[in-house]
Amino acid sequence: MTFVTGHEEIDKRRPSVDWRALAAASDGLVIYMGLHNLPRIAEELMAGGLAVTTPVAVIQQGTVAGQRCLKATLVDVADQCRAEAFKSPSIVVVGEVIDQQVEACMPTPAAVTMPIPF
Repeated sequence: MTFVTGHEEIDKRRPSVDWRALAAASDGLVIYMGLHNLPRIAEELMAGGLAVTTPVAVIQQGTVAGQRCLKATLVDVADQCRAEAFKSPSIVVVGEVIDQQVEACMPTPAAVTMPIPF
């Protein structure tokens, strides 16, 4: 499992994350702050060898009231997120690991809404 930021500028000349290499280097990815760049990230992961059918989960507002989860394939995930109006903060989990979810072990989301005031 590899944890990586997805929050890079789209027009950056030389991105610091090599998505194609990560596609071949890990059994699963957890991408923080990657929702905005998800279309490009998914394209790069597929170009790096991940199957279009690779399962992906996107969790919006994880652990707090308003938590939502979308499961899709790599080829469809960006369009489905857009269609279902997913917003940040969201985390993206890529790979077969998403099928290991044990719903009986999930904690109840906290009665807090986003953004959390400090």
